[in-house]
Amino acid sequence: MRIALISTLNLIFIFGVFAWIRDSSGDLALARTMAIQTLVTGLVIYLFSLSQFWSSLMARLRGRQVVLGNVSRIGFGILAAFLLQVMFSQWRVMNLLFETTPMTANQWLACFGLATPMLLVALLANRWPVNWVPPQRTFPGAG
Repeated sequence: MRIALISTLNLIFIFGVFAWIRDSSGDLALARTMAIQTLVTGLVIYLFSLSQFWSSLMARLRGRQVVLGNVSRIGFGILAAFLLQVMFSQWRVMNLLFETTPMTANQWLACFGLATPMLLVALLANRWPVNWVPPQRTFPGAG
Protein backbone atom coordinates (compact mmCIF):
# COMPACT_ATOMS: atom_id res chain seq x y z
CA MET A 1 0.00 0.00 0.00
CA ARG A 2 2.86 2.39 0.83
CA ILE A 3 4.56 1.70 -2.46
CA ALA A 4 1.34 2.41 -4.35
CA LEU A 5 0.87 5.69 -2.48
CA ILE A 6 4.44 6.88 -3.00
CA SER A 7 4.47 5.73 -6.63
CA THR A 8 1.21 7.55 -7.37
CA LEU A 9 2.48 10.71 -5.70
CA ASN A 10 5.74 10.53 -7.66
CA LEU A 11 3.81 10.04 -10.88
CA ILE A 12 1.71 13.13 -10.16
CA PHE A 13 4.80 15.13 -9.22
CA ILE A 14 6.85 14.16 -12.26
CA PHE A 15 4.18 14.75 -14.86
CA GLY A 16 2.95 17.86 -13.05
CA VAL A 17 6.41 19.42 -13.02
CA PHE A 18 7.04 18.35 -16.60
CA ALA A 19 3.77 19.87 -17.86
CA TRP A 20 4.19 23.03 -15.78
CA ILE A 21 7.73 23.75 -17.02
CA ARG A 22 6.95 22.75 -20.61
CA ASP A 23 3.87 24.99 -20.70
CA SER A 24 5.47 27.94 -18.89
CA SER A 25 8.85 27.95 -20.63
CA GLY A 26 8.30 25.98 -23.83
CA ASP A 27 11.64 24.27 -23.15
CA LEU A 28 11.22 20.49 -23.41
CA ALA A 29 14.78 19.75 -22.24
CA LEU A 30 14.32 21.90 -19.13
CA ALA A 31 10.96 20.26 -18.41
CA ARG A 32 12.59 16.83 -18.69
CA THR A 33 15.50 17.83 -16.45
CA MET A 34 13.36 19.39 -13.73
CA ALA A 35 10.93 16.46 -13.71
CA ILE A 36 13.78 13.99 -13.17
CA GLN A 37 15.42 16.18 -10.52
CA THR A 38 12.11 16.44 -8.64
CA LEU A 39 11.63 12.67 -8.85
CA VAL A 40 15.10 11.88 -7.52
CA THR A 41 14.81 14.48 -4.77
CA GLY A 42 11.45 13.04 -3.74
CA LEU A 43 12.83 9.51 -3.70
CA VAL A 44 15.82 10.55 -1.60
CA ILE A 45 13.41 12.17 0.86
CA TYR A 46 11.28 9.02 0.90
CA LEU A 47 14.25 6.73 1.46
CA PHE A 48 15.51 9.07 4.17
CA SER A 49 12.11 8.80 5.88
CA LEU A 50 12.39 5.01 5.95
CA SER A 51 15.47 5.19 8.14
CA GLN A 52 15.18 5.44 11.90
CA PHE A 53 16.67 8.94 11.78
CA TRP A 54 13.37 10.85 12.02
CA SER A 55 11.97 8.84 14.91
CA SER A 56 15.31 9.09 16.72
CA LEU A 57 15.43 12.84 16.09
CA MET A 58 11.89 13.31 17.44
CA ALA A 59 12.78 11.28 20.54
CA ARG A 60 15.88 13.43 21.03
CA LEU A 61 13.83 16.60 20.73
CA ARG A 62 11.53 15.24 23.45
CA GLY A 63 14.53 14.88 25.75
CA ARG A 64 15.16 11.14 25.47
CA GLN A 65 18.71 9.87 25.04
CA VAL A 66 18.74 7.87 21.80
CA VAL A 67 21.28 7.26 19.06
CA LEU A 68 20.52 9.14 15.83
CA GLY A 69 21.26 6.08 13.74
CA ASN A 70 24.06 5.78 11.25
CA VAL A 71 24.04 9.35 10.02
CA SER A 72 27.31 8.93 8.12
CA ARG A 73 25.87 6.26 5.79
CA ILE A 74 22.66 8.21 5.27
CA GLY A 75 24.64 11.39 4.62
CA PHE A 76 26.98 9.60 2.22
CA GLY A 77 24.03 8.20 0.25
CA ILE A 78 22.36 11.59 0.01
CA LEU A 79 25.63 13.26 -0.99
CA ALA A 80 26.28 10.61 -3.66
CA ALA A 81 22.74 10.97 -5.07
CA PHE A 82 23.09 14.75 -5.12
CA LEU A 83 26.48 14.65 -6.89
CA LEU A 84 25.16 12.20 -9.49
CA GLN A 85 22.16 14.44 -10.10
CA VAL A 86 24.37 17.50 -10.53
CA MET A 87 26.44 15.53 -13.00
CA PHE A 88 23.27 14.42 -14.80
CA SER A 89 21.93 17.92 -15.22
CA GLN A 90 25.03 20.10 -15.45
CA TRP A 91 27.54 18.03 -17.43
CA ARG A 92 27.36 18.66 -21.17
CA VAL A 93 27.95 15.01 -22.09
CA MET A 94 24.94 13.94 -20.04
CA ASN A 95 22.87 16.79 -21.49
CA LEU A 96 23.57 15.52 -25.00
CA LEU A 97 23.00 11.89 -24.05
CA PHE A 98 19.67 12.42 -22.23
CA GLU A 99 18.51 15.58 -24.02
CA THR A 100 18.50 17.58 -20.79
CA THR A 101 19.75 21.06 -20.01
CA PRO A 102 21.69 22.68 -17.15
CA MET A 103 19.55 24.22 -14.43
CA THR A 104 19.91 27.55 -12.63
CA ALA A 105 20.03 27.84 -8.83
CA ASN A 106 16.38 28.95 -8.77
CA GLN A 107 15.37 25.91 -10.80
CA TRP A 108 17.22 23.64 -8.36
CA LEU A 109 15.42 25.30 -5.45
CA ALA A 110 12.10 24.80 -7.22
CA CYS A 111 12.82 21.08 -7.58
CA PHE A 112 13.70 20.78 -3.89
CA GLY A 113 10.63 22.77 -2.91
CA LEU A 114 8.32 20.71 -5.09
CA ALA A 115 9.67 17.48 -3.63
CA THR A 116 9.31 18.46 0.04
CA PRO A 117 5.65 17.37 0.34
CA MET A 118 7.04 13.87 -0.18
CA LEU A 119 8.46 14.06 3.36
CA LEU A 120 5.04 14.60 4.91
CA VAL A 121 3.43 11.88 2.80
CA ALA A 122 6.30 9.47 3.47
CA LEU A 123 6.13 10.03 7.22
CA LEU A 124 2.36 9.45 7.14
CA ALA A 125 2.77 6.35 4.97
CA ASN A 126 5.34 4.95 7.39
CA ARG A 127 2.65 4.91 10.08
CA TRP A 128 0.71 2.20 8.19
CA PRO A 129 1.44 -1.32 9.37
CA VAL A 130 3.66 -3.21 6.95
CA ASN A 131 1.25 -6.12 6.45
CA TRP A 132 -1.96 -4.08 6.48
CA VAL A 133 -4.59 -5.53 4.17
CA PRO A 134 -7.80 -3.63 3.42
CA PRO A 135 -10.93 -5.37 4.70
CA GLN A 136 -12.62 -7.62 2.17
CA ARG A 137 -16.14 -6.68 1.19
CA THR A 138 -18.76 -9.37 1.25
CA PHE A 139 -22.05 -9.08 -0.52
CA PRO A 140 -25.20 -10.78 0.74
CA GLY A 141 -26.16 -13.77 -1.38
CA ALA A 142 -22.75 -13.95 -3.08
CA GLY A 143 -20.68 -17.09 -2.84
